[in-house]
Amino acid sequence: MGFNVYLCDSSQAPEHTCPICLMIYADPMESRRCHHIFCRRCINEWLRDHEDCPYCRAPLGNYHLIPATDLRDRIYNLKVLCQFRDQGCQMEVDLKHFASHTSNCDHNPANVPIPCRYGCGAQLRRRDARYHKCIEYLHGLIEVGNSERQALASQVEDLKGVCTRKDGRIARLERSIEDRDKTIEHKNIQLKRLKREFASFRLSAAQLYAAAETLRNQEPCSSQRPRRRYRGNYSSSVSSWRK
Repeated sequence: MGFNVYLCDSSQAPEHTCPICLMIYADPMESRRCHHIFCRRCINEWLRDHEDCPYCRAPLGNYHLIPATDLRDRIYNLKVLCQFRDQGCQMEVDLKHFASHTSNCDHNPANVPIPCRYGCGAQLRRRDARYHKCIEYLHGLIEVGNSERQALASQVEDLKGVCTRKDGRIARLERSIEDRDKTIEHKNIQLKRLKREFASFRLSAAQLYAAAETLRNQEPCSSQRPRRRYRGNYSSSVSSWRK
């Protein structure tokens, strides 16, 4: 039996249709005598009861058949629609991938997940339900849970290490801040002392300046100073100065 002709492009269907099943060739075989081509299964079933070609009635036996490789390659590259298109599948695949797509199509009723009838919680495809073992499924869940738990425990330990390093860094920063605060406080004390010293220095300078002004005001003028009296001979003093 071949593939459903209605799944193929209608313009290509007559060229690749088996004259026995009227479907697209499946594993085509060619007669070496009359060169007519049929599906392998169709012609084998025909030759069980007949000894002639079903198309032209020429004598025909199994030993006259050879694989139609060129035609098979062309057929396998035909684009066909999914047989579950009525259920919503819009895929168009090569004929050589038709069987695998049909088996794995999400719209295939056999692939629609159903819950395990024994209540283990597994979602199964209908064709896999008969092979399902609840104990193995639950053991798998336990192993997955244990592996996830170990991974989380490892992450927790890593985070603890990170937090410990962060706590140590925070403690060092706090100590550094305390040292800075003490240094700033000491500098403030020094600054206050310098301000007081500077203020007292300004006061002393002002007092000295006032005292100097007072003394300057109390000095007699040069015109009022008494003349110095020279003792001795005036002429001898002049001559000594000239020398």
